[in-house]
Amino acid sequence: ILRDKQSLDRLRAMTDEARTAVLPTLTQDPILNKLKQDLLAIENQIAELSLRYTEEHPEIKALRLKADLINKEMTRQTDRLLMALKAALQGEFNVQNSTLVETANPPGAPSGPDRTRIILVITMAMFCAMILVVLFLHYFHRMVSEAGDLKEIPDLAFLGYVPNIELPRQKVANEHFFLVNEMQNNSQLSDAIHDVRNNMLFSMPKDRNKIVICASVLPNEGKSSVAAMLAISMAHLGEKVLVVDADMRNPTVHESFGKENGPGLSNYLIGKEAWRDLLVPVDFAPTLKLLTAGSKAPNSTALLSSTPLLKLLQEMKEDFDHIIFDVPPLLHIPDAFILGENVDGMFFVVRAGQLDIKVLRQIKDKADTLKVNLIGAIINRVNLNSVFKGYYKAYGTDKYYVTKKTPAK
Repeated sequence: ILRDKQSLDRLRAMTDEARTAVLPTLTQDPILNKLKQDLLAIENQIAELSLRYTEEHPEIKALRLKADLINKEMTRQTDRLLMALKAALQGEFNVQNSTLVETANPPGAPSGPDRTRIILVITMAMFCAMILVVLFLHYFHRMVSEAGDLKEIPDLAFLGYVPNIELPRQKVANEHFFLVNEMQNNSQLSDAIHDVRNNMLFSMPKDRNKIVICASVLPNEGKSSVAAMLAISMAHLGEKVLVVDADMRNPTVHESFGKENGPGLSNYLIGKEAWRDLLVPVDFAPTLKLLTAGSKAPNSTALLSSTPLLKLLQEMKEDFDHIIFDVPPLLHIPDAFILGENVDGMFFVVRAGQLDIKVLRQIKDKADTLKVNLIGAIINRVNLNSVFKGYYKAYGTDKYYVTKKTPAK
């Protein structure tokens, strides 16, 4: 194509356009010539259509697109011809500008990325993240679930567990009464309540264990049912026991005994009734009496701090061996603390897995500030088989604990 080295030097000094114009290889290439003819024909058509239409006309746009495609194909064909020309020139003039340093061998494995290492790093990162999440939940959102959790709260005794009792599949009209009835039939539940009763009585001086408060921090922790079952357990000892529903906002203790919420504590405190005339007997426990909450009172806090209440507490001590007050949840309602200043002690009912340890610690500190005697805490609705690592499954429910079939009267 080029006959001497001077021609090659002149070719290298030319611009791309000049090279393209003078090289016979390019000017005589049939493919390039055909593409040029096609492009010229299209440009003529565009010129004719432009006399009648604007650039936005579909036919003009289609021709413009076709012209662009031809230009691109011409560029590719020109590049192919130039590469072939350079290869031919290198062979003819023996042009070499490289030195063999090392023979290139095909690699046996990809140089990167190292997928095994990446997978290991990601796995370790995910594992560490999971550990951090578990630690965060463990230390910052710990719930009271077992006796060991209460050790983090100074001077708060553990009074015992109350097992979780599953409700029957059919809907139960009165869950509170169902649990009390189940206590009469279920030895596991009754034994747990008796243990709580004994722990509570042994933790208090004999001369100061008459009036106690059954409280919870949050709603739906089961305090009303536990108060009713504790009262029944104390009555089984032959003691004269009184249960007082002091939750005048949302009374429920009467449901545990299958009774109606008739005139009760609020009626006495406003001076309308004598409290002894308001007592309701419990059929299956002759020594147990119930004082219902009575009419709902929006100012229950004021009633519980009134003079008639102090007189009531003194008279109750004379008539009964043990009095249990059921009060509203004390996270936002101060009734329990107001009443707690005038009784022998208060204990908490905590539903397993529902109450944060930090919240319970704050409530306990508040009780200490108000000089309320805290007896301890009962953990309610516990899976005993899980807590005792299979003890109840292996030895308890199958051998020692028998569910009776006799319903409560």
